[in-house]
Amino acid sequence: MERKFFKFNEQDILEIVTWYIADQNISEKFLSRCELVNDNGDVFYVGVFGDTEDEEIKNIDLRKTYDEIEYNGLQF
Repeated sequence: MERKFFKFNEQDILEIVTWYIADQNISEKFLSRCELVNDNGDVFYVGVFGDTEDEEIKNIDLRKTYDEIEYNGLQF
């Protein structure tokens, strides 16, 4: 049995998840911001996506966004 091991840092994780979300949900070109939020030991990806003209994305407070939006990930 062949095994592959992976070790990712925070930037790797953000990039992988961002590109996955974009591939599944966004058209060809987009702007995005994202960060990992640690909430009492649970880590959440918080991201915002928009079109390439949406410069306001740079000003969105993702921590505040985390507090305002519902969890929409996978339920196990």
